[in-house]
Amino acid sequence: MRVTDMTDTILSAIWEAQDNEQTALEQLSTGKRVNLPSDDPAAAAQDVLNLSQQAQVTQYVQTTSSLNGLFQTADSAIGSVITALNQAVSLGTEAANGTLSASDQQAFSSNNQGTPNLFV
Repeated sequence: MRVTDMTDTILSAIWEAQDNEQTALEQLSTGKRVNLPSDDPAAAAQDVLNLSQQAQVTQYVQTTSSLNGLFQTADSAIGSVITALNQAVSLGTEAANGTLSASDQQAFSSNNQGTPNLFV
């Protein structure tokens, strides 16, 4: 009976060594320590969490890139409005300084038809 127990122990050790060898070869060939969740459940759970966070970061980057384009468009529009307002202030100041004659004011008004006619 002792020989049978010893044989079972040796066979069990051989099978375990083969399993360990197979696991090591799989890890070497894939470059991954965890190939199946059963290899290391805690590491597999962490991998799932990391993948989820990576997806969130990717979405964040895409959203910020999209917003960046919208902000550039808004900045351009605001720049156009500021230019138009500065031109309106300049024209209004020039026309209202009191040094223009009535005919000069009429010419000024007709040359700047995009602006309101304040001198009619």
